[in-house]
Order: sequence, then structure tokens, then C-alpha cells
Amino acid sequence: MPETTRKKTDDQISTKKAFAPKKRIRATAKKPVETTEANSTDAARKEILEIIRQEGETQSQTAGKPAQAEQKPAPVAKMPASPPASFAATPPPQTTKSGSGKKIGLFVLALFIVLLVGVGVFAVGLYQYHWNDSVTRGVVKVVPFPAAIVKGATIRYSDYFHDNDALRQYYQTQHELNPDLVTIPSDEAMRGLIVEKLIRDTLLRREARAAGVTVSEEELNVELQKILEDSGGEQALEQSLQELYNWTIDDFKNSILEVFILREKMQDHLSNDSSLAYNQEAQQRAQEAFDKIQSGGEFESIAAEYSEDVTASQGGDLGFMGRDDLDEEFSKAAFSLDEGGVSDIVQTKYGYHIIKVDEKVKGADSESVEGSGEEEERIRVRHILIRTKDLDSWLNEQLDDHKVYNFIE
Repeated sequence: MPETTRKKTDDQISTKKAFAPKKRIRATAKKPVETTEANSTDAARKEILEIIRQEGETQSQTAGKPAQAEQKPAPVAKMPASPPASFAATPPPQTTKSGSGKKIGLFVLALFIVLLVGVGVFAVGLYQYHWNDSVTRGVVKVVPFPAAIVKGATIRYSDYFHDNDALRQYYQTQHELNPDLVTIPSDEAMRGLIVEKLIRDTLLRREARAAGVTVSEEELNVELQKILEDSGGEQALEQSLQELYNWTIDDFKNSILEVFILREKMQDHLSNDSSLAYNQEAQQRAQEAFDKIQSGGEFESIAAEYSEDVTASQGGDLGFMGRDDLDEEFSKAAFSLDEGGVSDIVQTKYGYHIIKVDEKVKGADSESVEGSGEEEERIRVRHILIRTKDLDSWLNEQLDDHKVYNFIE
């Protein structure tokens, strides 16, 4: 084949390979050529047919599916120096207070300062100038301003006002009835009386609680019933309390009667406490006095030497007494004696007694009874008293051992 013909054939094959139609192309018979050229032509034809066959299979696989846009790899963009707008639109969390928060904080601070100054001014008026108006009384009922502190216990100013009103009314009433006999104490003296009572009552309650000494409601009611009988009934007692103290019966029970019973019980507790050195010494002194009497000593002179009662200078003479006039334990021992008899050592809540009965009488015809008209048995009795620990002296010792803060003085 000439060179020109071969070049043309090769160009045709290349063109057919590049622009092969997507339908089957009939191959037209060619005039046989030389063996080498024929093999080249056949190879080109086979390659064209293979391309057409693969293209047909690709079309059949994608038939019926929506055409997809050609995906191109996304270009790698250079990161911007500043954050995207979507991030920039969201502000970073604030680390400082906002304007409104600062205003609220300043308002709270200002309010706190105003309250602090107000409390300070009120405290000066209350403690230094002793304000006593209705507004002050209303405040101290709500706010527990202390009148005193004893052994960790707070006495509220409202309690002070309560007792102050009662004591002032009592003195005012008594002064109106007996102006020549009753003098109204000064404000300073009145404050001292009231605070002293409140301090001692508070300490008594704390020490009694620590010792297991209490007053039951039943004990209060029993004692109240005795007072009601002596005063002429509930209505009469209410009227007296109202006139004298401006109190109700409940006020009287809580402020006076409970403390009275608690004192009695606490005194018994102290008197029977053998662990107290004071009581041990008192028992030894009582035994010494008793031994002297048993050895023939005169009762009156020994009473003058040893007795701690106010009757010591009179040889211990108590005069004529009925059973109800004496302590229960004392009365039981005394009325069991014959005339001239001397008892063993008798212990009561007051201490250790040695009792002597000089005379026993019964009936209104006895001169010793001084015409009292009473039919009960009475005795003329002497005693020697060696006191055990006294409640008031014991309370004084407790007050000396503990710091007491009095804010009203």
C-alpha cells in the first residue's frame, strides 16, 4: 500500500476512535491488504467495537435514573484570617456584669448600707437614750434586740419592756394608795431592779435544766389553785392582777409562779447535794452542836454560838407555831416531841436543824395561844439552824463565774 493510503487509513481509525457514535456501526468490507497492514486494521476495528460495546453497557446501567450533575472536587480554599460571618454574628460570652446587673448590685449595696445605718441609729436610741415609744416596742417584738446575755442565754428587750410595765404600774398603784409610804423608784433604779431579776431568773432556769429540775404543768396548776382559794376565786385574782400589774393569770403563772416553784425545788436540790463541800461542812457543824447538847450543854447558849438563823440571839426561840406554820419535815419532828424534848438532827431545804419544844398547848383557854380562838395544837419551839447551800448565794457564785452582758445599764 502506498504511504499516502496508509496514512489516510490511520487517520480515519484515530478519528473513528475519538468520535465513535453511540450506536452500532456497520463495518464495511475492505479490500484485503497485506498481512501486516490487515492485522493492524483488524486490531483497530476490534478496539473500536470494544469501545462501542462498553459505552452501550454504561447507557443500559444508567437508564431510568435521573441525570446527576457531574461532581467536581471542591477546591481547597485558603482559611480566612477572620472568622466566618455566621460565627461573628454570635457574640462571645460576657465576662463582666451587664449595665442592668451593675445597677441592681449598686441598689442592693445602697439598701444594705441604709438598713445598717438605720439599725445603728435605732440601737443608739434604744440602749443610750432608752426609747420607749410604741414604734420601738413594735420593733423589739419582731427583732430580738438583747437586753442582757448571761451564760449564752439572751434576754430579749421585749421581756424587759413586759416586766418594766408591770413593775411601774405596781409602784404607781401603791403610791396612789399610800403616797407617804410608797416612793416610786427612779428610772435608773427601776431598770436595775428589772434587769437583775431577769438575769437571775434566766440563770436559774438554765442551771435547773442542767440539774434535771423542772416544773410541770400539774405543779403549776396545784399551786395556782391554792392561790385562787386564798384570793377568793379566779375572778378576784384576775381583777387584782389587772389592777396591780396589768397582767392575766397566764402572765402571772409564767413570770412569778413558775419561778417561785422552781426556786423551791432548786433549793431542795442544793440542800440534798452531799457532794457540795459547803453542805459537808454544814453537816459537821450541826453534829458538833448536837454533841454538845447531848453532853449536857445548855440549848440556848449553844444556839447563840452555832445557829445561823436570825433567832440565834434569842436562843433559837421561834415562839408558838402550828403545824401549817412550819416546814413539813420540821413540823413532823417538832410535834412528835414531848415538852422539853430535843430532836436529832433534822434536814430540811433550809439546812440542818436541832429542835427543842418548850411547851405544847391546845385550845383557846391557853394564855400561851394569846386568845387566838384556835383549837389546833400549838407548840413553843426553839431550833439551831446550820444552813446548807443557799440558792441565792449559789446563784451569785454562778454569776461571778460567768460573764454577764447587761446592755441596759
